[in-house]
Parts: sequence; structure tokens; C-alpha cells
Amino acid sequence: MKRIVGLSLSPHSIGWAISTQDIEDHRGAIAKIGCRVLPMPQDVLGKFDAGYSLSQTAERTQYRILRRRHQRMLLRRARLHRVLYRMGFLPAHYEQSLDFKKQLGRFKEHSEVKLNYRKNSQGNHEFLFKDSFAEMTAVFKAHGQEAKIPYDWTLYYLRTKALTQKIKKEELAWILLHFNQKRGYSKLRSEGEKVLPKRTQKEYHELKINAVIATEESDSKGTWYHLHLENGWVYKRQSTAPLQHWVGSTKSFMVTTHLDANGKEKVDDEGVVLRNFNAVDPEKDWIAIKEKTEQALKTQAKTVGEYIFERLLEHPIQKIKGAWIKTIDRSFYKSELKAILQTQATFHSELTDVQLFSDCVHELYPKNEGHQKALLEQSASDCFSHLFIEDLLFYQRPLKPKPSSHPDCPYESRYYLKDGQKVRKAVKCISKSHPIYQEFRLWQFVHHLRIFEKGAPAQGVFETDVTEQFFSSEKDWVDLFDFLKDSKEVTQKQVLRFLVREQKIEKNQLQKYRWNDVANKKYPLNETRAALLSRLKKVAHLKASSFLNYEMEVALWHLIYSIKDPNEYLQALKTFARKNKLDAPSFVGSFSQFPPFPKAAASYSEKALKKILPLMRLGKYWNANALSPETHQRVSQVMNSLQQFGSSPTESTEISKEFQDCFLPLLHKNATKGLNAKQACFAVYNHHSKAGLISNWNSPKAIDHFLNKEFQQQHFNNPIVAQVVAETLRVVRDLWQTYGKGAENFFDEIHVEMSRELKSSSEKRKLLSSRIHENENTEHRIKALLELLNETSSNEIRSYSPSHQELLKIYEEGVFQNPNADYSEVTEAAIHRIRKSDAPSRAELETYRSWLAQGYISPYTGERIPLDKLFTDEYQREHILPQSQYFENSKANMVICEHEVNEAKGSQTAYTFMKEQGGKLLKANNGRLIGLLNFEAYSIHCHQYFKNNRRKLEYLMAEKIPKEIIKGQFKEQSAVEKMMCILLSNLVREADEKEATSKRVLPVISAVSSKLIQDWQLHQTWNAIIAPRFIRLNTLTNSSDFGQWDAKIDAFRSMVPEQIARGFHKKKIDYRFAALHALVVACCTKNHLEYLSSLHAKKEKLSLKPILFEQNKMGNFKHKFQLPWEEFISELKEKLDITVISFKQNVRIINKTNNATLAMEATSEWSFSKRTGEAKRPYNDVESSKLGHSKTPTQRNRFGESIHSKY
Repeated sequence: MKRIVGLSLSPHSIGWAISTQDIEDHRGAIAKIGCRVLPMPQDVLGKFDAGYSLSQTAERTQYRILRRRHQRMLLRRARLHRVLYRMGFLPAHYEQSLDFKKQLGRFKEHSEVKLNYRKNSQGNHEFLFKDSFAEMTAVFKAHGQEAKIPYDWTLYYLRTKALTQKIKKEELAWILLHFNQKRGYSKLRSEGEKVLPKRTQKEYHELKINAVIATEESDSKGTWYHLHLENGWVYKRQSTAPLQHWVGSTKSFMVTTHLDANGKEKVDDEGVVLRNFNAVDPEKDWIAIKEKTEQALKTQAKTVGEYIFERLLEHPIQKIKGAWIKTIDRSFYKSELKAILQTQATFHSELTDVQLFSDCVHELYPKNEGHQKALLEQSASDCFSHLFIEDLLFYQRPLKPKPSSHPDCPYESRYYLKDGQKVRKAVKCISKSHPIYQEFRLWQFVHHLRIFEKGAPAQGVFETDVTEQFFSSEKDWVDLFDFLKDSKEVTQKQVLRFLVREQKIEKNQLQKYRWNDVANKKYPLNETRAALLSRLKKVAHLKASSFLNYEMEVALWHLIYSIKDPNEYLQALKTFARKNKLDAPSFVGSFSQFPPFPKAAASYSEKALKKILPLMRLGKYWNANALSPETHQRVSQVMNSLQQFGSSPTESTEISKEFQDCFLPLLHKNATKGLNAKQACFAVYNHHSKAGLISNWNSPKAIDHFLNKEFQQQHFNNPIVAQVVAETLRVVRDLWQTYGKGAENFFDEIHVEMSRELKSSSEKRKLLSSRIHENENTEHRIKALLELLNETSSNEIRSYSPSHQELLKIYEEGVFQNPNADYSEVTEAAIHRIRKSDAPSRAELETYRSWLAQGYISPYTGERIPLDKLFTDEYQREHILPQSQYFENSKANMVICEHEVNEAKGSQTAYTFMKEQGGKLLKANNGRLIGLLNFEAYSIHCHQYFKNNRRKLEYLMAEKIPKEIIKGQFKEQSAVEKMMCILLSNLVREADEKEATSKRVLPVISAVSSKLIQDWQLHQTWNAIIAPRFIRLNTLTNSSDFGQWDAKIDAFRSMVPEQIARGFHKKKIDYRFAALHALVVACCTKNHLEYLSSLHAKKEKLSLKPILFEQNKMGNFKHKFQLPWEEFISELKEKLDITVISFKQNVRIINKTNNATLAMEATSEWSFSKRTGEAKRPYNDVESSKLGHSKTPTQRNRFGESIHSKY
């Protein structure tokens, strides 16, 4: 009996099950099942499902950012106080509230005051600058404003006055402190920054719409409208909803105008200026708000202070903050303050006093001599202006590099001694934009590329690999590398055009070939080199391609990658141009707007790539001397082993079987050049990239050590996936400790299944999320349609029946994807709108039903299937590729056909059936004759009717089951799944196993576990377990909305009202389903996987049938997998009834400081007392400087005893 652990992993739960099984004798027992819930807010989980990588610590990070921002504001204020104190600009009452001895420049405790208000003799606060307030009041009266004016508005008057007239020192101090609070938006050369082309002009406009004209252009995304704006421009917009109600309204736009080389507006062939419109919300879109405000400031040629004060004169009741000025660039504030300081420098000699400036610099930087020197080099007229603007108020420190965020290289490490112990530290991975990784990626693409020639589906030949015909020598591959090395990205079309250029393919034969990837996909190549070359070509008197060698490429990349400050970047460009004797103006002009390289990290370090790349190169790029002697020896050793044993590699102590399998295709080739990435890694390091995770964990403590010392979230690039993996290991550790008492080799096997959300990339999760939403709409629409059809049909149509729902889904898909569908009575846009609608109305459903009535065309007879006869016995769902040969139950493998045709086809493929039976007549039960299309007509019909469903078309024209499809279905594993299997392998790895994934770890795919749940009728078991909940809801609501007893199935049929049905799933209302699922995973065997993956192979299938299936009385095998053991269902129910789920422990221990003070009299014991806000005087001979330190040994002993008794 084997002890097998099953794990079912999802983003919010980990189902687990321990079972003991004897697979051959069909005996077993459930030891324990359970589920660990990972508490997660629904918004975080929803964003993860939608494809966004969001850490659960993101909210705490935001709060921390706010605290730091506030702390830095206080630090700037304290430094500003110190300078103003030295200059004598602070009012007396304000100066007295500051501490210039201990907490330099900060307010004394409980004494923070406002600079513009002071207490008078009566203890009331009075405004300090009443003279200026009176001047401002006079200005308001001159503009006809008689309303009461707040004292604080004097600040904006002073900011306006200071530009041309003298103001008091204290008033200038008030202005400076105000600039510390709102400093404007400042951006570094941040990643992802969008740089507009030089020949474009971006403007913000608020324009009234005079007319809306609908065009005849329409598609699935809606109708195109021409919106005529008040200034004569035409804004073109596509919308599914009418836009006529926009007439007369005012909309906000960001308008980008394209310019020619002379700076004039570009026009199209019709003389219309080329403009791009982007409709924005000026109240929510911060970029639009910023552009709008900046444009207003530039147009009126006003400073920020002037702009606000003039608005106050016009609208004195308008809010200032968040209304007129929200987000603007920092340069506007800097230019205003600079103008104020330059003006006031002519009235206040302190602002040009060099000695006073020197005192202020030494006050701020008493020990930083380098910075002192840099500041003191400023001229007398500009010294304080530079200090206030660049050093105190608007200083922006460069972002600190964060190497810890880069993942560790799986190959290279460094070692150092710490406390006499040798410590290993992994080398960090390099950035993806580094030139050496870009070359690695290019060679990786070249070695991965395959070219296929498309066959004739009508003859059952789909495609043939013709790569060797086109790339028969090293020179051919090197020519391709040279063709691609300056390219940013590559598409299938570019590769095929290269083959045309090399005269390997005729131009008119291009459509016959494809590469081994998605046809429209753009594969990234040498993005860094392409970007640098595009800029270098604009540099005067420079041949870009010859100048940009590898060393120059690295130097230029490092300059662009590492410098974030725009000013420092421009200076570095000038220095680079001078050192390399380039034309400085054109070079700086070309690279000044170069977007920063992204920070994404590669999977290798630079040190590792320098060892791997020489093995991947070919032809003129390959150098045998670049290979280390160890690499030569290792390659020779593995090739000698392969030549000795031929095509049957054997395990050895030095060379693993995986290593030998990897090099088997190179048996008669030079194995030191032209290697792919995996082969090169084996040749250099004797293992693959995940070998650093391979280990043997002999006790639960080993898991704790890995989690505490070695586990890194960077391996997963997603915090939620990392959390699930870490918690899975904790669950296994707890199972080992609780049920295995930590015994070695407690687990015999581990079976694991990961949900699609965990395995998928963010792009796939986004696609899955949109597909799930679309499927929910489809489910809702199908149920509503079935109810509508049932009202007028003489046949019984059940909206809750899965078979009826599936039948109608296939029917509507066939009608909708028919290229010749009739849209004479309803537009295609209207049908799209109904299909996308969350809740289509009854009128829309009626329209949709009428449109569906045009009928589905049977692929075998070419006859129309009427909608009103769809749910009769005349028509059935039919699997194109029979289930007995191919394991797929999706709509892509289903069509609707006549009942008699389905029976006649049997277990043949559609292609074989029509090839043999095409043109014949089948007799129906009612005597009606059904004529099959001949094979040629069948092929033509399929290519026309299903041309918008490529996958279904391939299935219909497939003579045999494509082996590539089956292999991909069962063998492909995501990187996350591979890593999870490697980690779990450490628990069950045998001593001599060298493979990353142990043979005692079985990854299970969801399609197989779903098949087992269906065959073992576990859905019915689950429905029976949760049925009491729905019965109780019926009792509480005094209705039958939540289900009713169905005599046909002899069970309670659970359901929920339609208004709350969206998003409801029975298996998601109780976490115990995860435990049930984990048990199924534990009971899934390699035999199940092998059988389903070899349905097309009769020998393998027949050998596994006696093990997996029961025989009936006639001696035939049943179609459903047999239960793992006889009492499986009853035992499962018992275990689920007593199962209690557990929760991940994420309660953090908060160690609050003890706010008690120890105090004692000279002759008494120590006692605890709560602190007050004031310092206590020492008791007699007890020192107050250090808690618990007394003058006598006796008192010190008493203190220790008291503490010991207290805690």
C-alpha cells in the first residue's frame, strides 16, 4: 500500500488529501482530507484573475509612501528653518518656538505655531502682515469685490507683489515655507515613459460639438461617427451606442498634431490636417488636468501665484486647492520662486551676502566638504537662489538601486567568509536590455525556429517540417542571424521574406509556409541595438553600424540605463560625445529624448551568459578558444557515452540521463557549437537552471530552513503565486509533522494539480477573465433563450439541462460564425450587442431568436437544421474526433448532425467517415432518406462554413488524430508548475535520482481530474452534501426558488434564483470541495494519464483497459473509469462530513513598546508606573539617565529580581 498525498492548488485555497492505495488490487482508504484557506480580499483576488500582479502588501506600501513623504517634508522644513534663522528672516514668535540646539530646526514639543499669526497681549491670535492685507483689500475693492476676504489669501498677493516690488523678510520666509508644501510634479527618466516624436504637437482643448453624423461604416465594435467641432475640426469616433445626444455638449480632448520637417502641420491627400484626438475627463484624468493647467499658464504667461491671485479677483468664492491648480510640472514653481528671489535680492542685501551664504552652507553641511565646495562655487547674485531652489525646496534625490528585486542567477555564485564560515551568495541576474542578453535571445530564437509547409487538408496532409531544406548549413543560419541582428522584433512575414530574398521560396508561394509560432506574433529580438542604431543614424558624420561594436553598445547602454536625472543624463551625453569624438549637437539632440530601458530582469547573470553564449554561436561568430577546458571535457565525455550506448542513454554517476537525452540529437555533429540554451547550460554547468532547487528534505525542519533561508519570491514574478507555493510547502510540512510524526520517507508519492490562474501568465489570465465574463453572458443568454423557446415549443425544453444548454451553444456558434449569415432584417452590430449584453431584454431575445431561425447547416449532409426541431430526437451533438481516440470535450470538437448520421459515423473521424461513406444515403427510422455529401462537396462546405473557426475546420479535415495536439495537451508544463514539482520532489526523491522532477511526483492536468470527477459521479455526491443548505433556504424564504426534489434523478436539484445566478458555482460555496478535488488528484494515477494520452494508439489503450475499467456481464469494458476502491464514495462522504478547513496564519504579532517606567525609592522595591508626557525627577540616588541603573549593588540586584518576577 502506497501513501499518496494529493494537492489541489488555487489562488485562494490549497486542498489536500492523504490516501493509502494498492492500485493493482483496487484497495485503498482515505487517511485524512482537508483544505487550507488563504485569506485574500476579493479586490486583490479579482485583480489577480484579471491579469494584474498585485501584492497584498500594496496597501501597506502606499501608507508607507505617505509617511515617508510627510517625513521628508518635515526634514526640508527643518533645514529651511536653520537657513532662515541664520539669515534673520524669521519672526520673533516663530523663532522662539523652534529648537536650534538639539532637534535642529524642528519645533519644540507642543509648541508648533503659524508664521503668519502671533499671540497678542490678550492671548488671541492676530495676523502678522496686516499692511499687506490692507493693500490686497484695496486691490479687491478696485475690482469691485466687497466680500469678506480671508487673511491667508495675502500669501497669493505677496507672491504676485514679490515679482516686482519689495516685501518684508518675514513675508519672504512665509512664501518660502509655503513652497515647501506644494512642489509640483517632477519625473525622472522613468521606465515606461512615453516620449512623443519631435514632429508632433500635443495640446488640450475644450470644444463644443455642433453636429454628429453617423456613417455607413459599421462592424462588431460599432458604427463610425463624425463629430463636427466648433472650430471646424472633425473628430471620428466608433461607438455601439448612438451619439446624437452629444450635440451641443462640450467635450475635452488631448489633440496631437503631426508636423513636417519645417514645423508645419502635415496634411493627408485630401488636405485635412493630420490630428489624433483622445477624449479625456478633465476631472479624473490627471494627465489631462496637468496639460490643461500648464497650457493655461503658458497661454497667459503668468506665474502660478499670479494665476491664482487673478482667479481670486474674478471669483473670490472659488476653492483654490484642487480647483484651479491640481497637478503641474515642478518647473513652473521653480521658475516663479527664482523670479521672486532675483527681485528680492535687489532689496535685501542678505540674499547676496557671500559670508552669510558660507555660514548657511556650513550650518547644513558641517562635515560634507565636497558638497560645501560645490555650493560655495555659486556666484553672489545667485547663491541663495540656488540653495533654496536646488538644495532645499526642490531637491529630488535619485532613486536607489534595488538589486534585491533582481532574481538570483541559477548558475553563478560568489563565496565569502563571515565569522569564519563560508557563505554563498548568488550573482544577480542581468537586465533583459543588456546587449549580451539581447544576443543570447537572438541565438535562442534562431535555434528554436522551424519552418512548416502547409499541406492539403482535403487529402488529410496538414503540414511538413521543411526547416532542414532551407537551413542546410551553418552559413544559412549565420545569414539569418545577420539579417535579424539589427531588428527590434521579427514576424513570420519577415522570416518568409528573408527566404524569398535568399531564393529559397517563390514569392507567390509565401502563403504555403508558416513558422512554429503564432502567425501574427511579434517576437522580440535585438531591441537595444535596434534602438541605438536608429538614433545613431541621425548623428552627423557617423557610420552607425561600424561605430556600434559590442564594447560601444555596452557603454552606451550603461549610460542610458543607469542615469535617471534628466540634467545629469544630458551632461553624460555631452561627455560621451566628447570622449568618442562625435558631433555633440546632433548626438545629444538624437539621444536626449531616448526612452529609458525597462528594468525587467533576465534569467541569467552576465557571468553565466559569457560562458553559455560561445556554445550557441555559429560560423564566424563561433570561437573554440572561448570555451573553457572543463566544458570541452564534459561535452567529450557525454558524446563518448552516447557513441558507446547509441540511442539508448544510460544513467551514470557523472552524467545524468537527462543530460544524455539532451545531447542525443547532436550524436553526429560538432557538439560545441550551435547548441540551444538547454544544451549549452548542461555543457557548461552539468545541470539545468532549476538545479539549485534540487535537494533531499529528510525532515520537516528542512522545509522550514528552505522557506526561511532560500525561498525567493523573485522565482515566480507574482506575489500571489509565491504565497501559494510557500503555503503549499507549509501544508505538506504540517501533514508530515501531524500524521507522519516527522518520520523519514513518510510520503511515497505526491500528486499535484495547479489551477489555470496559477499556471497562466498575466496575459493569459486577462484572456481567461474576459472569456469567463463572456461565458457568463452566454450562459445567461442561453438559459433565457431556452425558456423563451420552451414557451412556443411542443417539445420539452429544459433551461437547467446541461445537454440542452450545450446543444444551443453549438447551434448559435455555428450560425454566428457562418460567413454567409443573413443580416437583412437585423444588423450585425445589433447581434454583437445582444451577445455582449449582460442582461438582454425580452425584445432583444426575440430578435436574436428570429435571427437564429435561419438555421445551422449540418456539416455531413449540408441540410439546414431548424431551430424548432433542435431539441427533438432527430438531431444530436456529435464529436468530430471520437472520444474513444481523442480526449477533448470542448465545443471545438463538436458539431450538430442528424441522429442517423451520428450512429453511422460511430468511432470514426469525420474525415474518414466522409471519405468512405460520402455520397451515400442513410435510412431514418421514419423511412426518410438522408443523403450524405460526397467528399469533395463536404470539403468545400467545411472550408466555407467553418473558415472563421480554424480549429474546428482542422478537426473536420483530420484523417488521424494529430500527435502534436495530444503531446501538447498532456506534456506541456508552465514554469510555475515545473518549479512546484521540483520543490515537491525534494520530499520523495530517491537517493540516485538526478532529474529535477522525481518519478514519484505526478503533475495532474485539470481535464483529467474533471473526467474522473464526472466518471465517478462526484458531482452528484457533492450536490447531496450541500443540498441541506438549499432546502433550508427554501424554508426561510417559503418558496422553491432554491431547488426542488427531482423524481427522475431521485435527488434534490439545487439552484438559485436567476437574479443572483450570475457568477454562482456550487463548488465555490464550500471550501471542502477543494479537499474532494485533492482526493481525486491523489487517486489519479499515471495509468489514467497514459490511457487518455494514448487513445489514438490501440496497443497502449488495450493494455491499460483491464486496469482502469470494469467489465459488464457481456465481457465488454464499460466507458467510465472504475472507482479506486469499492467503498470510495461512502468513505468520501464520511470524511467530508467531519472535515474542518484551516486558515493560513497571517496574524502578525505587534510588539508594542512598554510604556511603563521603572522607579524606586532608596529603601523600597521597584514599581511600574504609567508615563506622563513630562520627564520625572530621579528618586534619591537613582540615576534618571539610564533606566534601572542604581548606585548600589543591592539596588541593582533588586531591579533584576523585580524584572524576573514581573516577566
